[in-house]
Amino acid sequence: MSFKKSYPTICIWIIVVLYLASMISMLIYIPIYIEKKDQRLRAEIGESVRNAFGNRNSYVDIAYSNEPVEYERGSLPKKPSSSYPNLLKEWKEDYGNLYKIYDINWKGNREKPWEHQDGWNLMEIHYDWEGVYASWYFPYKVGYIKQDYSWGYDYAPSVPNAVNAAFEFFTENSESHFYDSFERGSIDRIFSEIESNQYYWLERDSVPRRWHTGTPIIPDLKGSWMHPRVPVEATYMYNGYYKVFVAYTQYSTWTIKKWAWGPDVHEKNELMKKWSIGLTIGAIILLLPFIIVNIKRKQKSKESLYNKLLRLCNPSSFVKNFDKNRMDAANDIYQRLISIQNKNDDELLYPLADEASERLSIQLIDPMEIDSLKEQLNPKNFMTPYNSEKIARANELMEKLISSELKYKEFLEIKKHTSELYK
Repeated sequence: MSFKKSYPTICIWIIVVLYLASMISMLIYIPIYIEKKDQRLRAEIGESVRNAFGNRNSYVDIAYSNEPVEYERGSLPKKPSSSYPNLLKEWKEDYGNLYKIYDINWKGNREKPWEHQDGWNLMEIHYDWEGVYASWYFPYKVGYIKQDYSWGYDYAPSVPNAVNAAFEFFTENSESHFYDSFERGSIDRIFSEIESNQYYWLERDSVPRRWHTGTPIIPDLKGSWMHPRVPVEATYMYNGYYKVFVAYTQYSTWTIKKWAWGPDVHEKNELMKKWSIGLTIGAIILLLPFIIVNIKRKQKSKESLYNKLLRLCNPSSFVKNFDKNRMDAANDIYQRLISIQNKNDDELLYPLADEASERLSIQLIDPMEIDSLKEQLNPKNFMTPYNSEKIARANELMEKLISSELKYKEFLEIKKHTSELYK
């Protein structure tokens, strides 16, 4: 089942990704750094590339827009088996709350290839030491989100309107990750400002030197983690009614060609060694605090109900933001807790847990567990193969779970009965 990542876990993943990205960058840039002396003309075209990008690393421009949107009703991707938890989690995040989906004809008109049928296309261009590389972003699916109330379906826009709204979001909304790098006409300007010279030029590569890894958007290649010629899933723009899924093409790259000049192998190896050690030590120093926090969080998740109540109801926890009523309530509950002889007597602890939640406004039930149970109790989980008894039981448990008066004991019982549904 899908779980939201905790803040420490997210930080750990970010540090790991940054570490790996740094190691990859090191492998790319150190050989360039240790070259003896770049020839004058190479320096000129390199400076020309940097000047074209100014103080930015990338630009986004419109390849085309305001084009027709051709589409047809599609099928939601099949839900992966629980044997593949990563694929199952990804499916739930992307498609778990959709009730229908439409495929956009992103390939265009085969008889008239100059006619586009996917509405719009954005080109994102970056530069590196070797030249520039670019991808094209385009919409390829529109999915409609299940609504809590029947009248909510009346507000869902048409597929073309949803596609156009996504274009406006990516190019005009400050929350779009393209917003800071979007500039109309920037692609033509960049290529016009990169000046070739006698020995160096910017040449489009027949075989790109970069590629995207990810999930191909062509159904028969869904199992492939990388395909050098096939667009892959990128992101989606969504609101409460629909999701517009966006893919990006594999990179096209343009490389600065130069005469061969080999780097000093010894210096390269020394720098590789120092940077590897430095990055590894730095990553470990950054990771340790978050690893320790995660360990403590796991320890708390395993503590007994008695110990959890003892910790959360301790009157000292309410001293900082003093409230007489809450302090009195905490003192009352804490006194009753420490007087309990059998620390594992759930029948005594459950009422205290509910009372503590009400009087002290403490949260004993993890919201992430609630979300997980809601996903497990979704009737769709029991449609294939169809099981009417489990669907009825799941609906009954869901009704109790979403009750505003849910008690801690009831929560544990729901959790137990939910597990029984999958036996």
